[in-house]
Amino acid sequence: MTKLPNGVLLLLILIISFGVAGCRSPESRASVEKTETPEEVESAAPVEIQAVEQGTIAEYIETTSNIYADSHVVVYPKTTGQVVRIDVAEGDPVGMDQVLAVIDDEAAGLRVRQLEVTRRQAQEKLERTRQLFENRMVSREAFDDAGYRYDDADVAYRIARLDLGNTRIKSPIHGVVVAKFLGIGDLAGPGSPAFEIFDPASLQIDVFLPEREAGRVQIGMKAIVFPDSIPDQSFNASVFRINPSVDIKTGTVKMTLIFDSMSPELAAGMFVRVRILVDHRESAVLLPKRALIRRKEENRVFVVDDNDKAELRLLTLGLENLHTYEVLSGLQPGDRLVIVGQHTLENGQVVKVMETPILTPNLESSLEAL
Repeated sequence: MTKLPNGVLLLLILIISFGVAGCRSPESRASVEKTETPEEVESAAPVEIQAVEQGTIAEYIETTSNIYADSHVVVYPKTTGQVVRIDVAEGDPVGMDQVLAVIDDEAAGLRVRQLEVTRRQAQEKLERTRQLFENRMVSREAFDDAGYRYDDADVAYRIARLDLGNTRIKSPIHGVVVAKFLGIGDLAGPGSPAFEIFDPASLQIDVFLPEREAGRVQIGMKAIVFPDSIPDQSFNASVFRINPSVDIKTGTVKMTLIFDSMSPELAAGMFVRVRILVDHRESAVLLPKRALIRRKEENRVFVVDDNDKAELRLLTLGLENLHTYEVLSGLQPGDRLVIVGQHTLENGQVVKVMETPILTPNLESSLEAL
């Protein structure tokens, strides 16, 4: 066989190589170009995503307080004596001037009868003296003296009747008896309380907000009240009154809230959590707080693009509540938002969307402990 020169042999090899490469189909070449390298597969970051939604967001100020009754009294007896009758029990509704209990009134009743006789005698003598004075049979001094005696007797009689009335302990307001401090046979007196009454229709709440937050609240704003003792229930209220001054010691402003409607489940003394709604938006772009990354003064999130790569977005935020922000710019409804795994991502990094939740180190250790 004739041996080819080295230069000719090299040329033939190059021609064959280019010919083989040219025989590949366009689809084959494209598949080669799109095939991920092992390095890219290994660097794909696992993430969880959530579609960006649009809806209503309400911003509120949250605080705590206790319910109290604005119409609330402790009833004290107006006279001293032994209790002979009690007409109400704790929890009973009462009306204004309703008798709650009776103090022994025998002595007071006899005193009224005695002074009633004295008053009648003084009145009869005054009438006789008037006739005699008109007939010029007695002096002006005698007539005036009879008048003074009648006035004294009348005042004494009225005081005795008042004392008799004070043996009836009465409610000064409409309400409910919440405490009873007397029993039959007890010695009642002006220095010892007898009953405690409050009007359920007057239940309200005082809250104290920092000056900066108080400036956002106006009379009439709606609020939601969550009593700790009634789980999963809430009651509507509104801002009724705002103190125009700031407490120098605490830097807070006092505000009074009243309930839109009363419920028998509400009671004075209840500890409650209060949310005052200061603003709201309809059709807002919503961002779960857990997806946000704060870097200095920037608000960042990552979304996943059509090529399964992380895309960094800078956001402008609006209203805020406990779990959500309003997004003014930077996101659109339907964007594939990264909600887990975003803190270690880089812009343009390949990601792998996980179907099951990603366990953080803390969560993993908690599950192992179980």
